[in-house]
Amino acid sequence: MKQKRLTILAALLAVVILLGTLAGCSTQKPDSDPPPSDGTGEPAAPGDENTNTPSDGSQDGSADPEPDGGKDPAPDENPTPDDKPDTTPDPKPDTKPDPTPDPDPTPEPEPVPESTTPEEIVDKVKLTYPSSGTMSLSDSELKTFYGIDPSLLESYCVEIPTMNINAHEIAVFLLKDSADSKAVMEACKTRAEAIQKTFEDYLPDQFDIASNPVIKSSGRYVYFVIDENAEEIGKIISGCIK
Repeated sequence: MKQKRLTILAALLAVVILLGTLAGCSTQKPDSDPPPSDGTGEPAAPGDENTNTPSDGSQDGSADPEPDGGKDPAPDENPTPDDKPDTTPDPKPDTKPDPTPDPDPTPEPEPVPESTTPEEIVDKVKLTYPSSGTMSLSDSELKTFYGIDPSLLESYCVEIPTMNINAHEIAVFLLKDSADSKAVMEACKTRAEAIQKTFEDYLPDQFDIASNPVIKSSGRYVYFVIDENAEEIGKIISGCIK
């Protein structure tokens, strides 16, 4: 009976000791992880820790993270300095220059007609107003009746009546220099005054005709007309020298 009690006490003591040991172990943390096993049940030797590391760089046999379905990563809301917007202006479209218009052709100058001679002009007047009993003056007579130096003239034609019974006289002068036209016109006025004096005392009607002469110039031309149709004859002469 005594032996049985000792056995029970010994068992209780062993249980108490075991519980104390377990309580002490639960309050202490291990200093480090146990060394990995080399597959034989024994811890691996020091220095052999990386002998079983996979060649692809993964550790502990962990698998690569699965893809997220192939979606592109969300764009960064704050772009880096390299993401500055392109400020280069778009190239301008090529613009073809307007075609240069062809220059207007230079008009050819109209041919200058040859000067109508004083004789031709007087002949044209005679076609409309024929006259009889007239004569043409020579250079010496021109100087006597008009006081004009023939050297100033390129050509001329002067017709006067052979008898002083009517007031009729036509003179057309083509000057070498138009600057002498004023002097020639003054000579024609002096000639008109002389004719007026001829008829002043005995043929009043011819005096009136002589008192209304036509004396004009155009360019190098000077013409002088005394006639009852002096205005119309003057228009014919003017039309010939334009």
